[in-house]
Amino acid sequence: MLIMVGELSAMVIENVVGISQKLPGQHEPFMQVLLRVLRAEVAQFSWGFHCLSAVDYGLPQQRTRVFLVGIRSGYGGVPQPLGPFGRRTLREFLAPGLPPVDVSKLTASLKKNLADAWRALRKLAAEGSTASVVCWPLDRSEGMTYPRKFFFDVAPTLTTANTRLFVASMDDLHMGPQQRAFWRFLRCEERMALQGFPPNTLQGESDALRTKASGNAYPAQISKAVAASDGQSSAAEQSATVKKRPASAVAAGPVKKKPAKRALEKSGIGKNEDNLRKMVDGVIRDLLSAPDMCFAQASKLLAQITQSGLRQNLKELLVEALQSKVSADAAGEAAEEVAAKAEKNTKKLQKCRHLENYLLETEWEQLRNPKRSWDDKLRLLARRYVSIGLTCPSERTSKYALVVLFVANYNGDGGINTLSINAQQAYSCLQDFKTMVKAFAKQGEYSKLLLYPASPADLPRELYLKAYGTETPSASPLADSDLVLVDSALPARKTHSSVDRAKTPLRLTGRDTHLQEAMSQLFLQLFEGRCNGGFSAGCSGAALKMLQGARNGGEDSQGGSETASPDQKRSKQAVQQAEEEESKEEAAEPLALEPPEAEEAVDDITLKIAEQLQQGKDEKAAARAEKPQAKAKAKAKAKAKAKAKAEAKAKAVGKVLDFPGTEARDAISVGNFRIYTAVNSQAYRVRPLGEKKDKAFSWKATTAEEAWNRVVSYLKEQKA
Repeated sequence: MLIMVGELSAMVIENVVGISQKLPGQHEPFMQVLLRVLRAEVAQFSWGFHCLSAVDYGLPQQRTRVFLVGIRSGYGGVPQPLGPFGRRTLREFLAPGLPPVDVSKLTASLKKNLADAWRALRKLAAEGSTASVVCWPLDRSEGMTYPRKFFFDVAPTLTTANTRLFVASMDDLHMGPQQRAFWRFLRCEERMALQGFPPNTLQGESDALRTKASGNAYPAQISKAVAASDGQSSAAEQSATVKKRPASAVAAGPVKKKPAKRALEKSGIGKNEDNLRKMVDGVIRDLLSAPDMCFAQASKLLAQITQSGLRQNLKELLVEALQSKVSADAAGEAAEEVAAKAEKNTKKLQKCRHLENYLLETEWEQLRNPKRSWDDKLRLLARRYVSIGLTCPSERTSKYALVVLFVANYNGDGGINTLSINAQQAYSCLQDFKTMVKAFAKQGEYSKLLLYPASPADLPRELYLKAYGTETPSASPLADSDLVLVDSALPARKTHSSVDRAKTPLRLTGRDTHLQEAMSQLFLQLFEGRCNGGFSAGCSGAALKMLQGARNGGEDSQGGSETASPDQKRSKQAVQQAEEEESKEEAAEPLALEPPEAEEAVDDITLKIAEQLQQGKDEKAAARAEKPQAKAKAKAKAKAKAKAKAEAKAKAVGKVLDFPGTEARDAISVGNFRIYTAVNSQAYRVRPLGEKKDKAFSWKATTAEEAWNRVVSYLKEQKA
């Protein structure tokens, strides 16, 4: 795309050497196929590739790579990279005088591999090997999938995986390890130097990070050879074309170059008018073949043309071609696209308080099936949310899915009041449900409905058909009072007080659900303004009859359930008829008062509430009278238990902080810290839990005991 719109002048892509080789079963190398496609599809560029090795550019590392180079046709053909810089030996990159590896700190497998390698190298030296230094991965051995391989006077390709590269000098293998010039692992500083970077690169970072960085890097010299190419084939030819300066000029210092005229002179085209015109013609062809652009894009390109060092006639040609590509329709379409994208990304929270009415009969069967897992049921509800376009549910709407799930799966005796819920587990399920909705929403569509109706039949026609097709949602088998009760108890946020009480489950015992529903219905009518003549005057008879039904056991409040008996259904019809008659009377006499028995019903409910409150107080007082010292005993017991636990922890910490030695071992846990013994770097590393960085206490310059004492002092300061 950047090539098509003229934003890119050149590009370089690196890959392994195998891409340029013909593999078994291929008619030609993949690179040839790629070049043929690029030259046909991206004709604005000239394409070519180079195969360069790090050994030829002063880096003793077996790293050969292929570089695919593309340059805009107006600049000419693909230039050749700089020639080889010369070869160097691996010994020049190794720091002398370092101690040999401590074999006692190696694992059993590394010890065995080192002994096998030493015997193999002794045999090669006896056969007359002339190599000075050898390097190989110590974590590999003969007979493995990737067997051991020796590299003489060069290092293998540095990667993030070969962190156990071992170096040894060949001329002193018959001596002891202490007398050998090299008998140790390759250091991070040496790996950086082998990639062409200063040895102190990333100094202060951990050895693991520096090793990974050196393995992921491109050799600096090879990158320089490709990027600095200017059409010359070798460094020798380049130096031959440079004019020699007199001695006086050399003593005066380097030549101060004149400022380049923008990008043209940097590209090496020069001031030749024919080359400039050829380049401009190529740019114009690319511009005309590109799609139309908006005013903002054209203004940016126009500013670049104006500031360039081109001649005026060439600028006019470019401006004329640019004007032909500016389209008002394109500008309008771009603005509309931006606005549509902004509108699409702006989503408001959606609310749905009647999920139980939106489920199919098959979905109810799956929800109430005890053989199905809890995650499958959560996933089912999440898919139903997304199917009706509810991809951005509010917190209470998300929680309501769990309410339906808890009530649908309850099979206990004694009613919903005996349901016991772990608040932390419920909150964890809520987070899982939100994650599922977010994942499925990528395949769904936001409906833009902010408040969903109680019945799915009231949804927009197109949304209903998309969600259900020819199927029809089933009536809810759950009681509304059960849903209200569980909804009031479940937490919607982590800040809910019940989430912190992991060992105290949520219990619904002791709540009169029918009474609660009746009072809520009455207060809802009062809030909506239906009671204009006092507390009882003007209220619908249905609400007052519900209160009377609540006093008789809540039979009327269960009318919405499918399990209602025939007597309850007839009672419900009678209530509806009474409500219709009363609404007619209210229309004729809007200020008429309710019958005296309605006021008496409200008084009875008030007395019942007061009796229940007093009964609860009496029970608590009786419990306190029976066990006056139970709370004090429990508190003393908890205090003694905490003290014993603290003493045990202090004793364990004191034992842990004993000097562990310098051998490789598992991490030591001290409070919120972990202590690692880094044998290779000769340091103890202390890392806080949950953090990536650690603090090192080295024993290179001191003894291991002194380093451990510093660790203990540090942990005491941090109050571990």
